[in-house]
Amino acid sequence: MTPYCSKHLTPPAAASFNTVSRLMAALPDLDLGLTPDGQPIVLSCHMVARALAKAAGLKYVDGHYGKVYAHSWLLSPDGKWIIDPYPVGTIGGPVLVDLASGPYAPGRWLYNPSRKLGKELPFSSAPFRRSVRRLVRALRKIESRS
Repeated sequence: MTPYCSKHLTPPAAASFNTVSRLMAALPDLDLGLTPDGQPIVLSCHMVARALAKAAGLKYVDGHYGKVYAHSWLLSPDGKWIIDPYPVGTIGGPVLVDLASGPYAPGRWLYNPSRKLGKELPFSSAPFRRSVRRLVRALRKIESRS
């Protein structure tokens, strides 16, 4: 079966999605260390999006999913598709979501960019930055084996 929206799929989006899918499938569970109060750092979509952006040469976006959940995702090189490597409340992924086929494209309704999110969440904290670096190293290690 060929999904209807695939008629809008561009080669750059398909290639980027394939890269992200391959990297996510090979990413092991990582020890991201501890928070300052001694709790294990939990992997977040914000960390994953930033690490994949570096490793795969894509742009990440911070915002909200469904106008409710703080979320981060990637954009295809042509900006026509959202690549969501770690979807909210979902087992499975990454997913590729149409952003540019028209005013009712799902990406326009479900994914809402917000510049304020970076001011609300601790993206500049040392534990967050360290976690992203660990993810980037793991992703680059996967790439070097490919």
